[in-house]
This record gives sequence, C-alpha cells and structure tokens, in this order.
Amino acid sequence: MWSAAVVAIARAMAMRLKVLLYDEPASALDPELIGDVLNVIRNIAKSTDMTVLTITHKIRFAEKISDRVVMFDHGLDAVCRARQRGSSRT
Repeated sequence: MWSAAVVAIARAMAMRLKVLLYDEPASALDPELIGDVLNVIRNIAKSTDMTVLTITHKIRFAEKISDRVVMFDHGLDAVCRARQRGSSRT
C-alpha cells in the first residue's frame, strides 16, 4: 500500500500541481509507517509552494502535519485552529 502511495505522490510532484489532496493518507498503514507518511507530507509542504490539503479522521495526525486544522460536524465548519507562525511542527 505504501509503495503505491509513494508512486502517486511522485506522479503528482512531477505534474507541478498547485494543490495536493490526501484523502486518509494514514488509514490503511501499519502504525510504524504513519511516521514515514507524516515526514513525506511535511517535507512536501516545506519544500514546495504546493497547498497540501489532508482529509483524515486522525486528529493528532492532522495537528502534526498542518498549519491549520478545520474540523467539520455534519458538513458544517465546527472548529478551526491555526498554528502560530514559528511554532514547532512536532
């Protein structure tokens, strides 16, 4: 599963897209691979000018990889949290 995801990410990078959408990127992975996914997403966000949009049910995962987290409840924007500039992405 992870190798297919890497190929898809590489394909998207080669196309020089402005927005990269991940839909549940960690959902089918072994727990030890989630850290690798986190690092790849984080590196893409830092090293490119792409907007990275990640859809996930894993709130802690979202908080670790995001500058801004928006949570929805029944289709409505329920909570929006933005990370302060300069704070760590740990």
